Amino acid sequence: MPRWLADKQAKRSLGKDMHNLRWLDPHLRGKTLDAIDSDLLAALLVQRMAEPRVKRDGRKDDRTTSRSTAEKMLALVRSILRAAHSWGWLDRVPAIRLEENGKPKEDYRWLTVSEAERLHRELAEHLRAPYLFALATGWREQNVLRLEWSRIDLHRRVAWVAGSQVKAKRAIGSPLNDQAMAVLASQKGKHARWVFPNEQGMPYNRGNNHGFKAAQRRARIAPLRWHDLRHTWASWHVMAGTSLRSLMELGGWRSYQSVLRYAHLSPEHLAVDAARLPTLATGAKMDQV
Repeated sequence: MPRWLADKQAKRSLGKDMHNLRWLDPHLRGKTLDAIDSDLLAALLVQRMAEPRVKRDGRKDDRTTSRSTAEKMLALVRSILRAAHSWGWLDRVPAIRLEENGKPKEDYRWLTVSEAERLHRELAEHLRAPYLFALATGWREQNVLRLEWSRIDLHRRVAWVAGSQVKAKRAIGSPLNDQAMAVLASQKGKHARWVFPNEQGMPYNRGNNHGFKAAQRRARIAPLRWHDLRHTWASWHVMAGTSLRSLMELGGWRSYQSVLRYAHLSPEHLAVDAARLPTLATGAKMDQV
C-alpha cells in the first residue's frame, strides 16, 4: 500500500481514496491479494451501501451510502490490484464482476425542455444563472461555479476550463451560444473575478444542494443530480443533430466510448448505412407506405 500511495501523490482524488482505504482496512486486513475476488467485493458493496453516509466533517448522514459511492470504493481496489500485477506481486488481476442484484443499472437522467423550464422557475435566484449556464455549455458543477472572467473572451464568444480542473486533464475551450452569452450579460458587474459570486464575494461551494432538490419537488419532476444537467446538455445536442464526434469535442471527453450512451437518441446518423442494402423489385412505391 505505501508504494501505491507514493505513486498517487499527485492524484486529485487522493483524499477520497484515503477515506475509502480507511473503511476497507478492517475488512481486508490479513487477506492476501489473490484472496480478493468478486464474492468478497460484492459483500463489501452491500455492506457499504447499508451504512450511513459520512459527511466531510465526519458526521453521519440520515441517508445510506449510494451505490455510486460504493462502486468508486471498489474501483479503487481494482486500481490497486492492477498496480500489484504490474509490480509482479500478482500473477494475474482477478476478474471482478458485480451483479446488479437482479435489477438493471439505472440509466442516466436528462430533462425535457418543459421540465427544464419548470425547474428554472422554481430555483432560488442565485442558482438560476449557473443552472442556465450549465445547460448551455455542458460544464461540470465546479467548472461552472468557479468560472472566472479571465477565462472568458466575450468578443470571440469562447470560455475555457483549465486542464487542472477537468477530469480528462486537458483544457476545454467552449463556444458560447446565445443562452450562455445572455447568462454572462446578467452577471456582469457583480464581481471582478468570479462570474457567479455569493454574498461574500466567493464562488458557491455546491449547486447540488438542498435548495436544488427542493426546487425539483416544487417543479414536480423526478429527482436528478446537478451532473445530470451535463447529460441533459448532451442529450439535447444529439437530438438536435449534433454528431457524436462533435459532442465528444464540445464536452471534453477523451474517449468516443463516453458519448456512445447518447447514440440511441439520434438513430438518423445510421441512415446512410441503412440505405446501403439493395431494394428488392416488389413493385411497391415509397408513396404507398
